[in-house]
Amino acid sequence: MNFVQLEKIKFNYLRKFFLPNKAIFVRLPISLNIAGKLYHLETNMISNEYIYLRVYEEDFEFLPDSCSHLILFMSLDLFSNGKFELEGRLVSVERLIGNRLGLWILYKTETKKDRHILSEFFQTHYTPRYSVRFDVDIKTETKFVRSEAINLSEKGIFLEAPINLLEERQICELILYPENLSIKVKAQVSWINKGKMYDKPNGYGLKFLLDKKNESEILKYLVLLKNRSAILR
Repeated sequence: MNFVQLEKIKFNYLRKFFLPNKAIFVRLPISLNIAGKLYHLETNMISNEYIYLRVYEEDFEFLPDSCSHLILFMSLDLFSNGKFELEGRLVSVERLIGNRLGLWILYKTETKKDRHILSEFFQTHYTPRYSVRFDVDIKTETKFVRSEAINLSEKGIFLEAPINLLEERQICELILYPENLSIKVKAQVSWINKGKMYDKPNGYGLKFLLDKKNESEILKYLVLLKNRSAILR
C-alpha cells in the first residue's frame, strides 16, 4: 500500500466519522493558487486540517488529481484579523449536482503561532453554541458552589454564578449534570460578566481544558443538542 492509498483511507475515515462534527461551516474569502493561476473563492467548511470549497468546474483551467503532490498556495482572509498564507494539497474531489465540485484541501500554516491564531478565531466566532439549562458544580481549592449552565459549546461554557467566586484566567474543576449525566472537566475563566451585560446574567465564560475522555462525553451531548436544533448561534 503506497502513500496515496493511505492518505485516501485516512481522509475517508475522517470524513465519515470526524469531520461532520469537527468541521465548522464558515464562509471566508480565500485566494487559491494552482500552478500559477489565481482563483478567488469562498470557503464552505474548515477544520483544523482541512478546507472544503464548493466550486464550478468550468471556472478552472486545471485541477490536480485527488492526493496529488502538487502544492497549492492559499491566502485566507479573516477580515479584521488579517490574511493568513497557507499551503496544502488536494486530497479529494467530489462530484456534486450539475457542474459543481467539492474540493477537500489538506492545509498547513507557516508557523505554529498562525495555527493557534486560526484555531482561536474559529472557536471564538464560529463554533456553535447551544442554549442549555442544567446544574454545574464549581470546585476550587477553597470553594464549592452550585451554578447553572446558560450555554454550551465544544470548547467552553457560560455559567450563572456569583461574580466574587472566580478570577479571570483562574483554573477550576467543573462537574456538569446534563440530563442525568455527570461530566467532570477542568476549565479556565475566560471572562466575567458583571452587571448582566450582553443579555446574560452575572457569571463566567469558561474555556474547557479537555482530555480525550471528557471531550468525547461533551461531543456526544452536543450531538443530541444539534439533533434537537437547540443552537444559540
